[in-house]
Amino acid sequence: VSVVAAKRAPDGDFDITLWLMSCRVLKRGMEDAMMDAMVAAARAAGAKQLRGAYYKTAKNAMVKDFYAGFGFERTSLAEHDDSHWRLALDSYQPHNHYIEVESR
Repeated sequence: VSVVAAKRAPDGDFDITLWLMSCRVLKRGMEDAMMDAMVAAARAAGAKQLRGAYYKTAKNAMVKDFYAGFGFERTSLAEHDDSHWRLALDSYQPHNHYIEVESR
């Protein structure tokens, strides 16, 4: 249904390197649960920020404002609408209120 990958950057913060999600589950809360889990993991590792990028394609226009919806600040915008975003982890409030997430 979805996969997210992030890596620790040399400055100690986390960069989202991949986020794939079926359009069938988008806007049904799965993205909220996954973002909350990623923020929690980044915080636990001592990161202060989470960063992500949006690269415009023919099939992903529906998520152009995805990061903005989670409180990310846009840090750059290219002429073809590609953009880079960052989130201060200390100000993030969880969005998932009904999907139970288990980690082992």
